[in-house]
Amino acid sequence: MIPQTTNRPAQEGFTLVEIIVSLVLISIMAALLAQAMGRSLEQSATPVRLVQEQYELINAMEDLIERYRYQIDEGALNLTAFNSTYVNDAFLNCSATGVCVDTARTGFQTLTSQAGTYTTQSTILLVTLKQASSGGMTQRVQAVFTE
Repeated sequence: MIPQTTNRPAQEGFTLVEIIVSLVLISIMAALLAQAMGRSLEQSATPVRLVQEQYELINAMEDLIERYRYQIDEGALNLTAFNSTYVNDAFLNCSATGVCVDTARTGFQTLTSQAGTYTTQSTILLVTLKQASSGGMTQRVQAVFTE
């Protein structure tokens, strides 16, 4: 008897099971990647927000310093009046940007320095502005004003 041979072509390509397994693995990796990218995109806005809030805080202090310098140039500087007019009135109840006076760290202080037999005392106004950021941190900036 003569054996029968069939002329079937050699199988090439992937089976259905191999394709399904590959698609499942790709979809799992894509889900993990999307989750990781979502977290990093969400956290990337925090430093930008902190810098913007710090910029607002520094601008408020620069405005205060500008008013102080103007009063010095005009010869009308009185630290008590400056404190009540510009510091407390402008920032005690927080400004529109959320900048407030840190009352625990703001106030008059007396500095005493001694050089040999001479003793000098001067009163300074230490002003601390603060801003509670949306990230839960509180940023502060300080300036010292003298007569």
